[in-house]
Amino acid sequence: MKLNLKPNFYTTQLYHPNSLYVLMEYEISLHQVELLITKGYTLADFIEQTVLANQLSKKKKLLYEKITKALPFINSASLNESVYKLAAAGLSIKNINLLREHNICYQDIENLTYSDFMETLKSTSSKEAVFQRIKTAFERVEEAFQIPPSIDKIYDSLLIKLFDSLPPRKFISKLEIKLYLLRSLHGSLHVDVREIDENAIEVFLEKNIEKGLILSSDLGFAKKYIKFIDYLEVDFKDKDILIQKLNNATLQDIADEQKVSRERIRQKLSKVLSNLPLMEEIIIYRESFEQYDWPEELFNMIFKEHPYVYQFLKLSLKKGTKDILKHLDELSLDLNERNTVLTYFNYYVNYENQIMPYSNKIALFEHLVYNLGEVAVHYSEFIEIANEFIIEKELTENLLFDERNVIGLADRSNRVIRTNKQGFRYYNLSNLETFEINQLKQLLNLGPGIYSTAKLFNENIDLMNELNIDSEYELHNIYKKIIDVPHVEYTRMPEFSVGQVSKEEFLIVAFHELAPISIDEFVSYIEENYGLKSASVRSLIYTDYISYIHENMIVVDHPPVTELELVKFKQLLTKDIYTIEELVKIGQTLDVNFRNKFINNHTLLKVGYYIRGMFVLNEKYNSIEQYFTEHIMQQDVFHNTRSQIYQTTSFMGTLYELERSLDAIRIERDLYITSTKLEAANLTKGALIGYRDTVYAYVSQMEYFTLPQIRLAGFSHPLEDYGFSDLFYERIIWSNPLIQSIHTSSHIIFSTSLEETNLTKFIKYLISNYIKVDIYKFMDILQREYGLNLKLYKLIDIVNNSSMHYSAEMECFYLNTNAFYEDIY
Repeated sequence: MKLNLKPNFYTTQLYHPNSLYVLMEYEISLHQVELLITKGYTLADFIEQTVLANQLSKKKKLLYEKITKALPFINSASLNESVYKLAAAGLSIKNINLLREHNICYQDIENLTYSDFMETLKSTSSKEAVFQRIKTAFERVEEAFQIPPSIDKIYDSLLIKLFDSLPPRKFISKLEIKLYLLRSLHGSLHVDVREIDENAIEVFLEKNIEKGLILSSDLGFAKKYIKFIDYLEVDFKDKDILIQKLNNATLQDIADEQKVSRERIRQKLSKVLSNLPLMEEIIIYRESFEQYDWPEELFNMIFKEHPYVYQFLKLSLKKGTKDILKHLDELSLDLNERNTVLTYFNYYVNYENQIMPYSNKIALFEHLVYNLGEVAVHYSEFIEIANEFIIEKELTENLLFDERNVIGLADRSNRVIRTNKQGFRYYNLSNLETFEINQLKQLLNLGPGIYSTAKLFNENIDLMNELNIDSEYELHNIYKKIIDVPHVEYTRMPEFSVGQVSKEEFLIVAFHELAPISIDEFVSYIEENYGLKSASVRSLIYTDYISYIHENMIVVDHPPVTELELVKFKQLLTKDIYTIEELVKIGQTLDVNFRNKFINNHTLLKVGYYIRGMFVLNEKYNSIEQYFTEHIMQQDVFHNTRSQIYQTTSFMGTLYELERSLDAIRIERDLYITSTKLEAANLTKGALIGYRDTVYAYVSQMEYFTLPQIRLAGFSHPLEDYGFSDLFYERIIWSNPLIQSIHTSSHIIFSTSLEETNLTKFIKYLISNYIKVDIYKFMDILQREYGLNLKLYKLIDIVNNSSMHYSAEMECFYLNTNAFYEDIY
């Protein structure tokens, strides 16, 4: 705590009473100066604003203001030059003014001769007696200034200022006192640490402890302020009125008791309060009490004060209006005190660092599920854990969970997904980006029928991993909650209907399309193309459709088709593949009952085609996958136009496998270069695998990496000289089965970890290197080191929905909540 003084001005003269005479230069009378000296003042008191100076400001306000205005003009030069110091040795004001009139300053007197004096005065009459008085006064003043001011006086002045600056209950050690003196004295008096008089410090402390001005404890030393409760031990006028008011009596109650008017009691109370000295509690609590709406019980719980203190503050100060909960982060409270506030209002801080009431049951449900982690939990297990928490927190019974309300909450919440019929886990659906939702929507481009999400899940494992979807049941629940497609209805988990058909309609249509066919072949076909479990389909057929079974075969009576109709039908078939719906539209020109007569294998095989899922395929192809593979590979560069066929899961699955095997490599969003084209340019598949393996060897010690990052670190390879897009090289790396990937809009994040990964784990991995990191610095690291342009809101959402912590006030990410509290407290 450094004094506000310039080193060349801070001299021993400041602590000498004679320094006050310089004030006469600024229209302060000799009488006033001598009065200050008799009361023990020095110039240092006013510069350092000691208790003495503060007392003068209240008792002699005009004099204090004059001195304060003069201080900026007083410096070492003015102290040395002022002849008013001679008044300390009794030199008359008349003679002092004589010196001033002839511009003779104090420093000139030492070498001034009588002849010089007379020449300066230009006087012919003798002034020898005056000259001798001036010289004598000068010698006496010099002699007085040679005696340094008492070290006790200097220490007292500085230490009084130090303790005056301490707020209530702020303790300092002897070492801190010593360091304060060293900092204050070193620049001007050139005091060394060894010269600090510890005995003088002890004397000061003992003297002021005895006077009751300083407190001493194991914590050190503090200024003693008057405590309200202690002051109530003293007798003072109308104390009884104050005590009654502190006990919540009304003014009217007191007036009735004393048989006077209510106004008279109000006046007396007002006078009592105005005459009270400044209380410690007013200093400590004024700012908080006048800003925030503190309930009395909570105030006493947090600050552990006597109930009278709150009532006294209420009488003395204007109570604040700010809501404690809404502004909790503004209050300087430790973790236990914050929890006390939250408990008092029946609130808690949830997993997103939001203050929530326990009465919001769905929010409490999501909070409890979140704290169980992203692992599936059975309803009964959750109910046991959650109810134990509610009982422990002594919350109301209506918050207790049962199976019925848990199922309902799980279905309504967009932060929880069901993992099967009796389980669920935390999953924040709002984290799904628009492009990710669109990817899921594309999977629903299916022909009419009843499907299981098992088909979509199993055919798109990479996408499921990227979206952290663990089963067909979770996928079904996500679809049901957030993806609304007009022609799709989500039925009993994990099934859904496309084209508004019932299960009965679906099976009967399938019977007609595929019959004659063995039951084994039929249920296998349904499972392969629709995802429905063969065992359950078989059971359903034998239970409800026994009339279609003959000697373990499914048989139907197909409408008769003439040879002429078959010829005309064959003429319509100009392509190798059609969707069923596409072919029905074409065939209706041939026969209005086209679907029933022609869309079945019994008829289609006669013209060289057969049904495969939602497609009608030329029989020269053994499978849909074979057709799509040949179709893509016969082109140098394949353009995915996203037509209806190209948006089917069959096509996407085929393209995925071609990418994995490096037979087709994406170079732009919907453009793929084939291995046929690359080999024509002498880029063999072996060369691509060589690049992939070189990258893997380079990153073997990296848990996460991106292509821009390893290039920045010095990675290079001859294949990169071909100048393909970054996406081309990233897709080659992506094809490595030993490497996991996280797709972002800018670059792919790769991981060599054996555990499943996602964007949350990557962010946590980076933050773990810092524990705490500024959000803008973090975004800069992502962009500069990894080439990633992630949106800030996305990062905040990821952190908030994990064990990490985001502080909006600090604008920082923390590895966990403990790291946040350690930082702020």
